[in-house]
Amino acid sequence: MKTALVGLSGGVDSAVAALLLKRQGYGVAGATMSIWDESMPTPPDGGRACVGPEEKDIATAKAVADFLQIPFSVIDCVPQFKAFVLENFRQEYKEGRTPNPCVWCNSLVKFTALPQAAKAMGVSFDIFATGHYAQTNFDQQSNRRQLKKAIDPQKDQTYFLYRLTQEQLAYIRFPLGGYTKEQVRQIAAQ
Repeated sequence: MKTALVGLSGGVDSAVAALLLKRQGYGVAGATMSIWDESMPTPPDGGRACVGPEEKDIATAKAVADFLQIPFSVIDCVPQFKAFVLENFRQEYKEGRTPNPCVWCNSLVKFTALPQAAKAMGVSFDIFATGHYAQTNFDQQSNRRQLKKAIDPQKDQTYFLYRLTQEQLAYIRFPLGGYTKEQVRQIAAQ
């Protein structure tokens, strides 16, 4: 049986992605990135995962994994998040440019550091999946994997994923790419 590691945020999209893979016959495990450095100041509003304490987000992701009856791991990605996302953000602001931290986080942390750290922890998987709205395919003519828009133009997230490499696209799956957000909500409600 092929196995899938699903990046669980605790939200509807990643939960449905895990459920769809289970329905397709994959052995599924969930993982959440830990990216918050406790030495950093907490934002006045209490923050959220990428800009504040993440205990609630991790607990929610764990509850999703428990509901789906899949194993769950919390993967420490703090050093990579600080180096590749926060430092890049600061540097770009200093240079007078508008940074896009999600692009860097996806390519260097979520789709690189997270799977690598999971494997180093002994988590075994064949594919890595998330709840992003995107699609991939292999183009025979160019002999390359392609990142394609999701069928729901309102939810398409390929802009945030454009830096993914051929190596990454070889083992990444986006189960929601062929669904609309409304269809995903209906699956979640069931």
